Amino acid sequence: MIDSDSSMETFLVTGANRGVGFELTRQLLNSGQRVVAGCRSPDDADRLTALSGDKEHLLVVQMDVADESSVRAAAATAAKHFDQIDVLINNAGILLAGETIESIDIEKMQRVLDVNTIGPVRVVKYFLPLMTAGSAATNRTGRIINISSQLGSLDLNGQRRCGEFSYNASKAGLNVVTRMLAHDLKEQQIVVVSVHPGWVRTDMGGSQADVSPTESAAGILSLAKRLTAEDTNKFFTYTGQSHEW
Repeated sequence: MIDSDSSMETFLVTGANRGVGFELTRQLLNSGQRVVAGCRSPDDADRLTALSGDKEHLLVVQMDVADESSVRAAAATAAKHFDQIDVLINNAGILLAGETIESIDIEKMQRVLDVNTIGPVRVVKYFLPLMTAGSAATNRTGRIINISSQLGSLDLNGQRRCGEFSYNASKAGLNVVTRMLAHDLKEQQIVVVSVHPGWVRTDMGGSQADVSPTESAAGILSLAKRLTAEDTNKFFTYTGQSHEW
């Protein structure tokens, strides 16, 4: 078991092998924090494993958020190395492009919902004991940050501006999950919020997006640092501004 240091916090980041997840992990390590970095195939995550020079600060775990046994095993592995998780960032997600009602593949839509909406529920379920241990041991507010999207906002979706059936629905569902978790975990001193990461230049967002992974991750981590109990059950942008549900 790695010794705890009250000056540091331990973060769990899912989907940590690329895009915003990788940048979150990199910035956290650079700032001296501990990270449990979850990804589906650690053997293929060369950039992520290259960050693991400091074995006491980074634990890379195999985790497919759509596979309950995988999430359960990842939580058990994390518990062998760390006493607690202070901040859980549900970042893993997928998007299907080019969907129309005529062309939509229902099985693929189910997969998107399984990863983007149900996946975070699995992660919270199995990592919750480490989060409650953290809030009890440090008397600090635990934080769960669900990486959502403006495309999950019901206020914006009526315009059908962009996005896809599966992705938009999955993020709207994740926002509901956020609000339910915020209610259920309030007494355990755990804050739960949704965050729109911006339109980010990643494999998912594309090269025309206007926000870099570095900017998005820095904003999310700045928000994570300042969240208090009064912020639970809210939807933010990565810049810390309030977003409509």
